[in-house]
Order: sequence, then C-alpha cells, then structure tokens
Amino acid sequence: MHRILHNRIYIGDVHYQGDWYPGKFEPLIDRSTFQQVQDKFGTDFKVYHNPQLTSAGGLITCAYCGHVVTGEKKSKTSPDGTPREYSYYRCSRYAHAGHPRVRLNETQIDQQLLEFCAGFRIGDAEACQWFVEVIKAKAHAGQDQNREHQRELQRQREQVNAKLQTLLDLRMDGEITADEYATKRRELYERQSAIALQLQTSDHDGRELADLAIKAFELSQSVGERWVTADYQAKRTILGIMLKTVRLNSENLEFTPRKPFDLLRDEKFVPLSGAMGI
Repeated sequence: MHRILHNRIYIGDVHYQGDWYPGKFEPLIDRSTFQQVQDKFGTDFKVYHNPQLTSAGGLITCAYCGHVVTGEKKSKTSPDGTPREYSYYRCSRYAHAGHPRVRLNETQIDQQLLEFCAGFRIGDAEACQWFVEVIKAKAHAGQDQNREHQRELQRQREQVNAKLQTLLDLRMDGEITADEYATKRRELYERQSAIALQLQTSDHDGRELADLAIKAFELSQSVGERWVTADYQAKRTILGIMLKTVRLNSENLEFTPRKPFDLLRDEKFVPLSGAMGI
C-alpha cells in the first residue's frame, strides 16, 4: 500500500533509468490528490493516523488565554460491560497554574452548536433563493483574478517547456555533460510538475467553490437533522465554511459566523424583493 500511494505512474509519469518523465497516457489520479497524499504521509514507511476529533485541529480557541483547544479520546466501560469511546475538549494550556479547568465532551459541544445553528433557519422560500444568489455572487467574485492566475501559470509552463527543449538541444550538440543534463532536467521537470499541480488545483477550486458554498447553505437549513449522521470530513467542511471563529469561554462556546451567514443571525435581516442581483 505504501508503494502504491507513492507511485508516480498513477499521475501519468514514467520511470526510466532512475528518473521520472511525463508519460503520454491518461493519468489515473490528478496531481492535486497525489500531492495531498505525499504531504500527509511524507517519505516514511510508517503512517500514523491522528484521532478524528471534529472540534480539534485549531477550530476552537480559549477565551481565557487565546491558545487552541485540543481534543482527546477516552475509552470507558459502561455498566453493562460494553466498551465505549468518548471525546473530550480542553485548552492546550489546561494544566497550567491558574488556568480554568474547563473540559467539554462531544455531546456538550454538539448541543451548543446545534442551538446556535438553529438561528440560521430561514422559513421563507424566496428568502432562501435570495441567499443562494448572494453566495453565488461572492463565490464568483474572484473569477477574473483566478483566470489571470491561470494565464500566468500557462506562461510559466511554456517557458519551462522551451527550456527543456533547449536543454535537450545542448545535450545533443555535446555542449553539456550527461550529469549536467540530468541535474538540470530534473530541476525543470519538478518545476513543470509544480505548475501542473497549481493549474489543476486552481481549476478545481474555480469549478466547485460556488457549489460547495450553496450546499453548505442548504445544509445549514437542516443541520439539526443531518449533523448527527454526518461523518468527520463533512462536519469539518460545514464548520470551516460557516464559522469564522469559535471561542471557549468558561463552559460556553462563542460562535462568530462567516459572511454571508452572519446575515442569518441578524434580527434585522429582511431580504428585499428584486435583490437577486446583489
């Protein structure tokens, strides 16, 4: 499994005489996914998995000291002898002298979160449609900048391709040694791969940003019903899109929603008829 996850053949590369070259066949895996795997696993054979704690990972900060709230899983045996796993959250400086000894479990956090998210509900269908249009407008606001960034990446890729061709010509003419050629070729090829990765990521983000935001809004309208059955990744995505900050203040969580979700918490929020163009 380790060899498979690090095999560049799946992204369309071919291994020949100790080096990797771009192949002519269709890749099975996009470079963005492959790079995420490399960033996650590194080059060590052993792979360690951190516990999937929904509210950890920098999501919550401590109102008392400003440090991040971390989580831990504990196994306990119920009275009937069944082993059960529980998640607890506390400030990373919980054990320091004078720091409040506050610790919340997953159920307590979920309860406060669902109470907060209940305020996102919009009962009017026209208001919901207006809000979807606002999300679309915000999601596409950076579209021009994204296209300009892609044009710049294309220009850089053409330059690298031209340099590779020049390098090959120099080698064929005998103006550089085999070692010099191999070293420079490897450098240029790595640059070529990095540009390809940026292009794939940029294109991917541009195509899915609006859909992701709309789905998050739609989910916010039924988060109470769907939260319990959502998996770890879905919950993290929802929270990352909807919430700007979360602070643990004593035993209470203080939520700050991102724009435009903050409008849903505004008691003065009244969608105007014909405001679809906002």
